[in-house]
Amino acid sequence: MQQHPSHPCMFLFHVRLLPVRSVESCAVCYNRGEATAAMSELEWQPYIETLRQRRREAERQRQARYQRAWQLAQEAAELLRRDYGATRVVVFGSLLRPSMFDDRSDVDIAAWGVAPEDTLRAMSAVAYLDKEIEVNLVDVSTCQPGILHIIEQEGIDL
Repeated sequence: MQQHPSHPCMFLFHVRLLPVRSVESCAVCYNRGEATAAMSELEWQPYIETLRQRRREAERQRQARYQRAWQLAQEAAELLRRDYGATRVVVFGSLLRPSMFDDRSDVDIAAWGVAPEDTLRAMSAVAYLDKEIEVNLVDVSTCQPGILHIIEQEGIDL
């Protein structure tokens, strides 16, 4: 925990201020004549509840984005098979780790069987599936061996 700069008896803990003791028991505040300046726990409750509501809403939005990202992965796989002859499509990356998926996460997919002359068009097609969530297609025939190893070890076939 880190002490809040404007009031010594309040400490920063994650995103909110927590009163850790009463003002009367805070010698620093008492000596500075600030005994009446601190808010009681009851006075903090509306702020704490607002923070809780914001966290719940942020989590709801993260879950909705996560579900939409999986839909995009499925749509991309269908498009690659239908329009570009992909024989295998795999999703990998942060989409496979729900706790790591956030508002900046994208969808990473890899495809086998796309003709070299169609690769750039396929990459462009999946990139424009959604305005909010970026979809990245990895060309397995030209990617680095380390990335291909990760895709093959951790990826999930779509």
